[in-house]
Formats: sequence, C-alpha cells, structure tokens
Amino acid sequence: MIRMGNRNVWVVIERRDPDAKDPDSGEPLPDEDPRAWVAFTEFFASVEPLRGREYWDSQQVQAEVSHTIRTYYVPGITPQMRARVGERVFEIQVVRNLKEENRVLEMLVTERV
Repeated sequence: MIRMGNRNVWVVIERRDPDAKDPDSGEPLPDEDPRAWVAFTEFFASVEPLRGREYWDSQQVQAEVSHTIRTYYVPGITPQMRARVGERVFEIQVVRNLKEENRVLEMLVTERV
C-alpha cells in the first residue's frame, strides 16, 4: 500500500500561458509575474518536506528538491508546470505515477523563495 499522507492542502497546478504579454510594452511576461500563469487543475494533496535520507537521495537526482506533493492520479501534469499552495510557489522537478497504476501521483518540487 502506498502512503498518501493527509490530503488536506488545496493545491493549484499552473501552466505557463504562452500568450501572456505585458499590456503596455507587448513583451512576454517573465516567469516571476503571476499573470504569466493560468490554472491547469486544482485538488487536495499532501505537501511534505523531505526528511533526512529522502532529502539526501533526492539531491543525487535533482539539486534542489525540497518537498513532495502527493495526490490521486491526475493526467497531464509535467515538470514545465508549477504548484501553488496559497502564496507559496513550488517548481515541479519530477512527476511520478507511482507503480504505473494511475492511482497515486507524486511530485518532487522545489519551493521558490
């Protein structure tokens, strides 16, 4: 059995809007501008900081992974997207369909500070 954790955090997955432009200059908006992102999907999930060995192992794969987000399987989420929890923003580094069963989705993410 896969541990889901408490799915008690509302998560918004956002994708970059390729047509987002500054209304004054017409230039593409930078990634830091919230207007450059649009909601892709929303759900309850568990958001957990990595601990000890998990953190160490994640550093071998991805340099700055800091949290894991787990929820039921949602198709279409990619590392080019980001997760927002309230005002906190997480860059998605890895998306895993655990056991390839289309039941549990796990994202390894980096919190943007």
